[in-house]
Amino acid sequence: PFQDTYPLIHISFISEGKQFTMSLKLPIYLVKFLDPLMIDAPTFFNYWQQLSSPGQEHQDIFKAISVIDIPSISKLVSIGFRFAILPATVDSNVNNIVAAGTLFLQTGPVFCLLRLETNPTANMIRMTLRTSNVQATAALRKILLFHLAAPNPSR
Repeated sequence: PFQDTYPLIHISFISEGKQFTMSLKLPIYLVKFLDPLMIDAPTFFNYWQQLSSPGQEHQDIFKAISVIDIPSISKLVSIGFRFAILPATVDSNVNNIVAAGTLFLQTGPVFCLLRLETNPTANMIRMTLRTSNVQATAALRKILLFHLAAPNPSR
C-alpha cells in the first residue's frame, strides 16, 4: 500500500467537438492519515523498546535541507507531518525533537515514533524513525528525508 503508486482519476470530456480522456494521479500523502499521539516519557520508551524488530526502525544521518532552526523543524513535524511534539521530559536536549503519531490504516493503527537529533553547528540531523509496520517505516522515512535532508544523489 505504500509503493510509488497513486490512485488515478479518469476524466473524459468533449471540447470543440473532440473527445479527450485523461488519467491523473491523485496526490494522496501518507501523513494525512497520521494523528498526533501525545504520550509521556515512560509510554514513549515502552513503545520505543517494543518497536525493535528488523525493518521497524530506520536511522539516517544527513545534512539539513536548510539552516537548522528548531522551532521551524518542530512546526514542520507537527503541522506538516501531523506528529505530536513530545515534552522535554522525553528528551531534555534542546537540540532534539521527539514526536509520536498514530497512522490509521485498514489493517489497524500503526504507532509511529520519531527522534530528530540536530547538530546546528554542523547543520546535520540524525533521524531515527520507528513504527509498528515495516512498510509504513520505509514510506514515512522517504517522506521525512524528502523534506528535511539536503539533496543527496546516493540516497
